[in-house]
Amino acid sequence: FQEAAAGGLPELSSASHPAIMPFPEHAIDQHTTGIGPCIVFLLPAKTAAPGTPAQPFSSVLQRLFFECTGVNPRRDAVEDFEERRYTMGVRSAQQMWLVLHGQGRIVPRPVVTVEAREYTIDNGFLAGMVGSIDVGKVRGVSMVVTIDPCSLEVLVPTPKPVVRGGNEDDFYDGLNNEELLAEARVRATDMLQSGIPLLAIARAQLPNPDLHGSTLRLRGNQYEIRKADAQSWEPWENARRYHREIQVLELPPGVRPPPAENKLEATTSGSGGSVPGIVESLPLLVALSLDPGTVGEVSGCWQLLGLLATETSVAVCRRVLTYVSHFRPSFRMNMPARDGGTLQTEDNYCVSFHDAAAFQFLVRASALVPAALVRDTKRPFQFTVSDVMALRRLRGIVLDRVRGAPCNSRQKWPSVADRLKRDLMPHQAEAVRRLLTAPTPHAFLHIKVGLGKTLIVLTWLQQRGLQDLEFVLYTMPQSAFDSVLFELRAMQFPVDIVVGKKTPSAEDKAWATGDGCVAVFGAGTWRPRPARVTVVEHDSLRVAGIREHLLEMAPTSAVLFDEAHKCLYSSTQRTSTALEIARLAATAVAFTGTPILNTNGGRLLTPWMELVVPFAINPRNLTVATNAMVSYHVDTAVRCRETVVEADVAGVAGAYHKALYQDRNLAKALEMCYLGCTRSMVVETRKRLDMGVMVVARHEKHQIELAAALAKIPGARVVAMFRTRPAAAGLTNVAVRPALHLTGDAQQDPEAPPEGWNIAVVRAAQCEGYTLVKLQAMVTSVYPTNQATRDQLRGRINRLGQSSREVEYVTVVSGVLKNIHGNHERARVFSQCLHSKKVNADAVDKRLLTILAGNPPAANLGAGPGGVGEGLSNAGKGAPGKGGGKKARLVAATSVEPEEPVPAPKRRRIIEL
Repeated sequence: FQEAAAGGLPELSSASHPAIMPFPEHAIDQHTTGIGPCIVFLLPAKTAAPGTPAQPFSSVLQRLFFECTGVNPRRDAVEDFEERRYTMGVRSAQQMWLVLHGQGRIVPRPVVTVEAREYTIDNGFLAGMVGSIDVGKVRGVSMVVTIDPCSLEVLVPTPKPVVRGGNEDDFYDGLNNEELLAEARVRATDMLQSGIPLLAIARAQLPNPDLHGSTLRLRGNQYEIRKADAQSWEPWENARRYHREIQVLELPPGVRPPPAENKLEATTSGSGGSVPGIVESLPLLVALSLDPGTVGEVSGCWQLLGLLATETSVAVCRRVLTYVSHFRPSFRMNMPARDGGTLQTEDNYCVSFHDAAAFQFLVRASALVPAALVRDTKRPFQFTVSDVMALRRLRGIVLDRVRGAPCNSRQKWPSVADRLKRDLMPHQAEAVRRLLTAPTPHAFLHIKVGLGKTLIVLTWLQQRGLQDLEFVLYTMPQSAFDSVLFELRAMQFPVDIVVGKKTPSAEDKAWATGDGCVAVFGAGTWRPRPARVTVVEHDSLRVAGIREHLLEMAPTSAVLFDEAHKCLYSSTQRTSTALEIARLAATAVAFTGTPILNTNGGRLLTPWMELVVPFAINPRNLTVATNAMVSYHVDTAVRCRETVVEADVAGVAGAYHKALYQDRNLAKALEMCYLGCTRSMVVETRKRLDMGVMVVARHEKHQIELAAALAKIPGARVVAMFRTRPAAAGLTNVAVRPALHLTGDAQQDPEAPPEGWNIAVVRAAQCEGYTLVKLQAMVTSVYPTNQATRDQLRGRINRLGQSSREVEYVTVVSGVLKNIHGNHERARVFSQCLHSKKVNADAVDKRLLTILAGNPPAANLGAGPGGVGEGLSNAGKGAPGKGGGKKARLVAATSVEPEEPVPAPKRRRIIEL
């Protein structure tokens, strides 16, 4: 308009332009506000080749823009533009986009008849419906009790993770006092005998909605149910069996009834058959136009669904299982970003190139079995589940297609046994028994660091038997290779190591040394070999050449996820691939000693727990789901003494306060804090040289700095862990090792001095796969790590094999690091409250309750043999075991008489409105 008002439009550079370009269709692409990139789910198959694993839809979206929606008719040649085959496919996708947004015609679905179906609910659903039973305060401790979903006769009490205003000794009793736990069970039993309403799972999430609001009571050893509209009680065994009326709908237009001979072979006209297949006879636009408000199933739907699965590639069916392996009332597709990668949101998992075909499969399945899933009319690319039992049956059909024929591998497994002839400890034997009797083929093992998780899992695998499996997949961080490969060789498993590189490095090949049972393959040449344990590093799961092979072998494999806390964050390719493999596996065990990463750890655990329990998980019954873990905490009889040392920032205090309060430069202020902490870490290490000290550095540069400073201490024998020696070039009087195993048996290091190493310097990122039980103290500062990393580091010295009766953990803080340390303490108590058979009360210090109560954390609190606070400092004048008195202060610096710190400027008063 402006050009015309100024004197006319410029001359077109293109000789032709289309007669019409439909609106708003032409404006719909990845740039559309909201979820525009999701149009890739509607485009015809094979419109473009897959992009990179990080951006699988990049080429698809580029072609969409440059060949269709981004075409400028004034400059580009657009002759017969709307008649082009690609343009027609895009226009069809844009029309379906409008239908998903409520702008299309809805086709009604007539009901032919109504039939009754009989279902049986899993026993685990009962525990999920009850949720957590709040039994109030037991001896001053707020407790909850849950029913074990794997064994309904077992009640599991635990203290609430957050306690305000309670006595800390009572809180510790809630973790470790068997009499208190028994009293909590008695209270829960009394409440169950009186009757408890079933409200923890919403009505829409229940297989039988009539159970919502029912009352559960315990009579003897049996549970009874009284429904909300009933007067009489019935046994749970009867109530879990129910009938449901299902509407039988007309077949969608163009879909023929299934063949009477129950053949599930696809017979599409494209493959030479005379009868069109489901994909051809049920166009996507027709399936999307069917009324989503009519729930039921078409006649012969399950046979038609089998035909649809047969026509769909196995790779796409594997991706479908990623979306339907749960009992949730709704689910949505993973959202792509405009660049073809994954949209970075809190609960969005990585997209796959197969997501487009998976979405189209789910849309056609919703046309055949709307009782299992229908598209959400208000949220495009999201599905609603009205009958979770129907969804489970759909999942079974797709799983049968993926798994195909049973394993008939000609390669037989050799006999495996522990060549070391070790006797299992009681908690290890019990964990193996629970894994063998687990009600589902998937399990989650939670046993604290250093208590033999690897031996437990390999013993379970040996006792379970291997002849029904073609492969065993073992994935872990590379830092754990040394110890795990030792266990695999000890159990006489044949092993292949797969690295995510085309050419393995010398360091990679070093893992193959030993008795010759290990081979190393590069990503470009590797093919899985049956009857062998395939070891893959966690980070290699995202390598395309490895990932596809792992997905192919998963249905006939036992998959073991060591250090599973590394596979919890939703936005990583590692986690998405690990979950996809776990859902496909014939059997899978995820195990870690540190399942809680932060205070929001429950949400991160939910996708893994959905593989273990048969009910929808929500905040009200997440505690019940965690009870399905095979979980133990063994008291190693080693007392843990916590010492918090406040470092002096003499000389830089003024600059620190200026950076923090005036310049608002937190990064600079942190660097000044770490400068003071580094000096104090050296001083604290020197004080404990006779104990042997594990020193944790912030990063590699900090590790080199600390190692060089510690080597100057008289009598120090320093060893540092570096994967490659060039990284530690320039260090003198410091031994460098790729892995550390400091035990009482000659330390497994022939080059060590006769007295052994008394200082080991590691980085915070090096938290798995080594043992330092020869050392009795750990000196660290506050680093930006998660709770799992911190627990793993502490477990390097406090584990089976520690000969000392006490270990000390020294945390050096300064400035804002004190505040960060308070948040770390809160995450630690959540981790300890995860339901274990026994929890060590000495591992929780007084700082925790102070933080949870909302009071400022003190800098000089710890736990020692004489009680909370003992052993922190000799500067105070209080009685032993009481923290040294109110005036005790911990100041560590390089000088004997530290300078007086510069007072902080007064902060402005914040008025909370």
